[in-house]
Amino acid sequence: MRHRPADGSMDLVQLRTFLAVYRTGSLTAGAAQVGLSQPTVTTQIQALERHLGRPLFERLPRGVTPTAAGHELAARVSTPLDALESVVGGAGARPPPPPPPPGVTPRCGQR
Repeated sequence: MRHRPADGSMDLVQLRTFLAVYRTGSLTAGAAQVGLSQPTVTTQIQALERHLGRPLFERLPRGVTPTAAGHELAARVSTPLDALESVVGGAGARPPPPPPPPGVTPRCGQR
């Protein structure tokens, strides 16, 4: 279960989703990158826009383009979010491989 702030404030999931859309230039591609549905991503972006009081993206026939506010937010959150992602491994990180069975020696470069 994901945490959803009840007070309308931003959360890390929304910021991560925003950054995926910003980097891909598409709500659909951003949704695929973070493992959410496109309607969920749209809802999260709209919530961020309401919170900030300004649009983050201009909707185009194919994709989106960031507004000045979108560029500003991306500049502020990209480095900290990327640093956090490297610490926690991200949602898309693969789980570590299972250990070898007893008595089997792993090859070089494996655990």
